[in-house]
Amino acid sequence: MSEAQNNKPELHRKEWQTMMPAPTTTAAGGFIVKGNGNISRFVMYIASATVHYLYDHRNDDWIQIASGALSPAFGAGACGIYTAWSGTFTANGGSTTTVSVNAATHALNGFAVGQTIEFLSGTAANIGLRRTILSMTSPNLATGNIILTLDSAVTSVANNDTFRISSGRFWILEATGTLVAASYRVYDVCAGTWTSREITGLPAALGTDGKLWTPGTFGVSYDTGTAAATSSTTALDCTGKTWIAD
Repeated sequence: MSEAQNNKPELHRKEWQTMMPAPTTTAAGGFIVKGNGNISRFVMYIASATVHYLYDHRNDDWIQIASGALSPAFGAGACGIYTAWSGTFTANGGSTTTVSVNAATHALNGFAVGQTIEFLSGTAANIGLRRTILSMTSPNLATGNIILTLDSAVTSVANNDTFRISSGRFWILEATGTLVAASYRVYDVCAGTWTSREITGLPAALGTDGKLWTPGTFGVSYDTGTAAATSSTTALDCTGKTWIAD
């Protein structure tokens, strides 16, 4: 008789073994967030509105992270999702094989090493290029420059070039009670920071069965464009956009 195999690489090993248990007991509203593509290094455990952990499946251990200070209350309906890319960072210079960032504004951590960097804007020849981050040097304090070394050359990185890193982000929605700014927050793994996101357009309060969903994965790209002035609240005018038949 066949048996379905539903193991996930982030949570299950190929052989039977005891793994590091969660560091806290579970409570109402607590949940775990993992990546859809089974390629992320971390799983996030939301134990409460203020206590959160990353489970590192490479080292079979838990890392307590800064409080997301989720509001207004914590309980059933809270949910989250993982996306493969970090937020956008801005370089303050570099070279053909390095990217420099200001530690005071981008306090990147060591989780950047081994990840993919993708250039988004600035130096035209670099836009869309992807490289692997081989190493990282950083100051002891949040001053000076953090230097990321790339595995192969690009056109020399300039001040104000922007990029992102495949270290990922965890998006968390606290759905209990009337939504406020701190109800919808995102944790950037590489930056180690929480940021509140826009709640405009969401219901004033959500139900007890919540789920976030995204079509975006590591290998997915989306087209971009500019809406024409004749667009409205219910219609998007794409006049001037060139479309290719599928």
